[in-house]
Amino acid sequence: MPFLIALMTFNEHLADCKTVQFYFGFNDRKGFSLEELNEWNRTRRFVRVYRDEQSGPVLVINVDTDKGGLPQAMFDENLDVWLNQMRQYRRYITE
Repeated sequence: MPFLIALMTFNEHLADCKTVQFYFGFNDRKGFSLEELNEWNRTRRFVRVYRDEQSGPVLVINVDTDKGGLPQAMFDENLDVWLNQMRQYRRYITE
């Protein structure tokens, strides 16, 4: 499943990225209800869902890399959480 990784919160020299955001969206699910999105958010800790500007539901997680970066093991753990939640979200939103 393809997803976007956005490097965010740079300094004025476009360096020292402080946050990484993983983003996964469905443009073909515009009718997915806000109640269902809220239910997802109520039952999950690390990721959140919302409707984008085109009303498509998206899933995001932000990973803080500020204050000296992030050890590889911790980044890998965040990526594992993301991949697991992304699979669950896909099932949730397409059922």
